[in-house]
Amino acid sequence: LFRSAYAAGTEAWAAVACTPHLERFERDYVPTVALVERLKNPGFADGVRLLLQWARALQGKTRAPLALSDAGFDEADWQRRYDGHPFFSGIAAVMRLQLAVLLGDAEQAAAAAAESARRIVHLPGTVWPLLHEFWHGMALARSHPAPGSPALDRKSTRLNSSHRCISYAVFCLKKK
Repeated sequence: LFRSAYAAGTEAWAAVACTPHLERFERDYVPTVALVERLKNPGFADGVRLLLQWARALQGKTRAPLALSDAGFDEADWQRRYDGHPFFSGIAAVMRLQLAVLLGDAEQAAAAAAESARRIVHLPGTVWPLLHEFWHGMALARSHPAPGSPALDRKSTRLNSSHRCISYAVFCLKKK
């Protein structure tokens, strides 16, 4: 049963990371929660619930831009249950990092990047370290000075050499 629950629960990881239609993701993966619960794995069921809330937050359907809570999901309760669980709290940290980069300010993104970096070490061999590195790079790039700034060259060199994904994020921002 564990492997079945793991397969059902982790299928949603890649789906939410690459879907162009978050509403369709929600519709398609709500039944996964019930399936994983029938397979007697409440942790993975709650993990899928968290992914669904991430999709809802990205659509602006939660109580606040950086919040996962809404009428049907209590983020504080989820954190109380899983904060000490390195696997699930690592996933949640990466989700919060993406939300902070996309919907927060540079300071919120930097704080979320630091928290995600602290927790991501518990998820080797999954998609989450890759997502962390990308969004961490984007968080660092957000604090990059605007073109024409006198500090641009010095900071650009430091950013490009500090992390292997940063140079790609800086490249993407310069292409815009």
